[in-house]
Amino acid sequence: MINTEKVAVAPGRRRDLEQLRALAMLTGVVFHAGLAYSAWAHPFMPTADRQHSVWVDVLLWLPHLCRMPVFFVIAGFAAATLIARQGTGALIRNRSLRILLPCLVLVPVNHLTMQWLLAEAMTRVVHRPPLLDWLGTHSEASAMLAMPGTGHLWFLYYLLILTVLTWSVRQFNWSWLTRLSWLRRESFWQWGLPCLLIPALASVSAPHPAPESLLPNFWALTFFGAFYVLGFWMATSNPIRVAIESRSIRSFLLIIPAYAAFLLLVQERIDWLGTQDWTEPMSLSRDWRIWPIAALEAYLSVWTSVCLLNAAARWLSRPSFILSYLSEASYWTYVVHLPILFAIQYRLLDLEWPAVGKFALAVALTLSFSLVSYAVLVRHTPLARIFGVVKRSDDRGVALAASRTTSIPQKT
Repeated sequence: MINTEKVAVAPGRRRDLEQLRALAMLTGVVFHAGLAYSAWAHPFMPTADRQHSVWVDVLLWLPHLCRMPVFFVIAGFAAATLIARQGTGALIRNRSLRILLPCLVLVPVNHLTMQWLLAEAMTRVVHRPPLLDWLGTHSEASAMLAMPGTGHLWFLYYLLILTVLTWSVRQFNWSWLTRLSWLRRESFWQWGLPCLLIPALASVSAPHPAPESLLPNFWALTFFGAFYVLGFWMATSNPIRVAIESRSIRSFLLIIPAYAAFLLLVQERIDWLGTQDWTEPMSLSRDWRIWPIAALEAYLSVWTSVCLLNAAARWLSRPSFILSYLSEASYWTYVVHLPILFAIQYRLLDLEWPAVGKFALAVALTLSFSLVSYAVLVRHTPLARIFGVVKRSDDRGVALAASRTTSIPQKT
């Protein structure tokens, strides 16, 4: 039976969210390029350069803590809006075309391409990063890396899972959740939500890794799922949206000292791990830093994400040709960028160039190849239906849509 109760939904297109999503995805290109010069990631990155610095880590990890949470907030918001306009069936059809199909095609392509690039780098690169050296002497590790993964398209995989969960939850009456008084309190979104995320983040290394395995990771589903639900509720509950948006300025004031504490604790943990005798199986149990690092990670992720959402609402709502074009191209750019970036960075490893020059060239060439391939292969072809060209005619509908009140009928 369909409940006649109407749930308010933020109407129309949200240009600010579209442009923020584009910036979050393009930041991922810069982040992955910067990892080659990170001191923290140096032992684990196949593209790690001889030049690395902790100052790169200072610049890299705060965007990392919020860019994918922001992406999942916007994904939840978009799912709620699509359900409100066209129903759950439309959400399933949309996600099948725009997420499932790219997943089926690009995951194996990306995975095999990355494996081929890695094998080629191991035979050609003279100044090998520690990971390539280790892989060259441990054949069993190479076999493990060759196992099927997501090809760094894990976010598509988790969006599919969350879409199925959205459809499942919609079979029940869940609207009472949004009427809970504590969900409408500012204090819950500033202090309560991050607290709920701490156990998930404490179960993995810090900063949290990408969940590349095809087997769903509980911590990733909990962590990114919470941001997806946050976006869904921002679209469906005005009191919750108001509670979230009212905390931005005070949250910003807390981010700087919290990030400084996070950096110091992670560096101290890395130094401590370097002194451990790994023949003792229980050595990690003495690491008291896991929980405070996870707490800081959770609070920073929520606070910075909320700040960015509110900043976007204030400064990204105006039309911009460049940001509109990047919004169109960002999905394609993100799903193809990593093999391109790695192919370029493997060839830069042996050059005696300054790290800044290598980084700038890698980012510029990766974005150029990705954007040109979007213009040639996607923008004016049937692939545009999958990778999201925004029709210009939709812009004229924004004002009209914004004047309407949309609703999500609830099943009971």
